[in-house]
Amino acid sequence: MKRTIQILAFSTFIFMAAFINTVKAQDNEKDMVTLAKKYQDAYNKKDTAAIKAFYTTDAVRNNPDGTTTNGSDAIADDAANFFASNSAAEIKITVTKSVTESDGAVTSSGTFEGTVGGNSFSGSFTNTCVKENGEWKISKSVISN
Repeated sequence: MKRTIQILAFSTFIFMAAFINTVKAQDNEKDMVTLAKKYQDAYNKKDTAAIKAFYTTDAVRNNPDGTTTNGSDAIADDAANFFASNSAAEIKITVTKSVTESDGAVTSSGTFEGTVGGNSFSGSFTNTCVKENGEWKISKSVISN
């Protein structure tokens, strides 16, 4: 009987841990959709200060042209330079998958589409996001056309 109670208690513990992790993953997925929506809004408003705030200070962004941008300051500078000559740029971002990693980071991927000067563009992204002071930040971003 004692053995049955131990097995039952252990099984309940495993079930609760799995349930909590599932709920946490679902919350993280919702958080990634919210993060993408806020990023989309900042982009469409050409708000480079807000764009900078989405990234960790040591973020790495792999750009579609094969270049790498290091740090939130440089990422915001790239955005400012782009917007200076593309003031009508608009974007729509769709998160298609979010995976919570064992270290608590979330890998979020999806697609984007938009227009610049009447020309359409589209591509995909994979972001690694971490929590800093209770807020999700992008620590690594890979952008592809």
